[in-house]
Amino acid sequence: MQNFNILFCFLLALQATTLSAQMNDEECKKALEEANKTRLYAQEAIRHCKINAEEAKMHLEKARYELAKSRHELVKAKRFQILMRAQAIAAKSNYMMEASAKGFLAQIAYQLHNKANGTPYSAYIYEPLIKTLSLLQIENKNPDFNMLPHMPLGVRRLGRIRGLAITTIGEYCYSIEEGGHLLKHKIRQYNTPKERNEKQNLPEILSKKNYAIHSLALSPQKNILAYANDRGLLNFYDLEKNEVFLTITSHNQKRIWDFEFATNGDAVILATEENDKSTSINYNSFDGKKTTLVAKTEIPIKTIARSADGHYIAGIGASPKICIWDSKTGEQIYTLEDIDYPQSPTALAFDPLGRFLAVGYQDGALMIWDLEEAQLDKIPERRYLHKASISSLAFDQQGQRLIAGSLDKSATIWTIRLKKLDTIEYPFLHPEFLPIRLPKHDNWITAVAFNSLGSKAYTGCSDGSIRFWETHPDTYAKQLCKFLSIDMTKNIWERFIGTDDPEKLELYINTPDGKLTPENCCN
Repeated sequence: MQNFNILFCFLLALQATTLSAQMNDEECKKALEEANKTRLYAQEAIRHCKINAEEAKMHLEKARYELAKSRHELVKAKRFQILMRAQAIAAKSNYMMEASAKGFLAQIAYQLHNKANGTPYSAYIYEPLIKTLSLLQIENKNPDFNMLPHMPLGVRRLGRIRGLAITTIGEYCYSIEEGGHLLKHKIRQYNTPKERNEKQNLPEILSKKNYAIHSLALSPQKNILAYANDRGLLNFYDLEKNEVFLTITSHNQKRIWDFEFATNGDAVILATEENDKSTSINYNSFDGKKTTLVAKTEIPIKTIARSADGHYIAGIGASPKICIWDSKTGEQIYTLEDIDYPQSPTALAFDPLGRFLAVGYQDGALMIWDLEEAQLDKIPERRYLHKASISSLAFDQQGQRLIAGSLDKSATIWTIRLKKLDTIEYPFLHPEFLPIRLPKHDNWITAVAFNSLGSKAYTGCSDGSIRFWETHPDTYAKQLCKFLSIDMTKNIWERFIGTDDPEKLELYINTPDGKLTPENCCN
């Protein structure tokens, strides 16, 4: 009986242990399931954290972009504000009576414009500088500071300038006046009238012909000058040997209205008057032995121009039409004309890069024809900055600027291209690039030219005088400072410029690279 009880107790204990193990297995399963759920929750949380991190990164990048954009817009707005301030100050300088105060305002406008990275060759900045400098030179009893000595020794009168040529060697200016004088001028600025009129500074007479001269041209090699007259003679002058070495005659010994050198310099293109008053355009070999007819027109063609590559020859005369011929075939490939505009063209010049043909008209209008759109009959805008016939046009060799001279005694410089400007393809079409109006001349302007670098422009007048002009305002700003011997007064600064100091304890303007103050306007 006792053994049975022991066995029974053992079985009960075994059953209890089994049940306990089963319960432990269930708990373990539940615990494992809970652990798996926790792991899944953790993985999901990690995934959400990664997504949130990426979203946070995107929001951060967007915030940084918006911040950079707002800073850029702020800088842009500040630049625009300074440019407008510069233009306002420049405009005020035009109304100042006292020359030094006028100069200070022009100088401050120039500096603000530069500090705001303003467009180069700005008419707003250039014109006050040159006008003020001219006024101060008058006060300094040197009104013709930028005029070349033009009256040679022994000559009492010169006729109108018919052509200008600027050489690259030594920077000499050559002119031909209608009376037949071919002159050589030194290019420099003189400090006094007495210095300008000293014998060694007077122009040299290279040649003298007693008949009317119509045009002057410099060979592509820059070593030969040629000039034509109304007797059908074309004279060639060697600049190295200083002599006329050749004279050729037009095919009919009639008046040569105009001419151009061929691209290789071994021939000339003549526009010659015919017996019936029409015009023939011919190629003449350099030695004058070979003549080839390019074209003949019923209307008189008094001015011609050759494209830089020699492909085109353009001609204008007593008609609103502009004729353009193929120089090889003689075919008239373009006729440029605005049928609603009956004015006759009076001057023309090819863009040296081959894109444009600038044409001036008898009413003072200027039109810049785009040759790439010539076949589309697209008429360019007529620009009016002159009140009388445009007499002469010239591009600089880089095709960046164009100068126009007029019988209204004024000249303008146009910005055609800028190498460092990517946002505006052709500045002359943009309102930010107004043409520069040079100060009024005393006589008709009859010839214009640039030097080889495009840094100086030249204007020749009907009295034989020649002036030169810096094309960039930097030079005039430096020259102007020589006359401003004292700093700007507090009264002028407060009245016409103002200050960015809210408490008005100091006089300054905040610029991107520091404060502009009265004490550093010419430093």
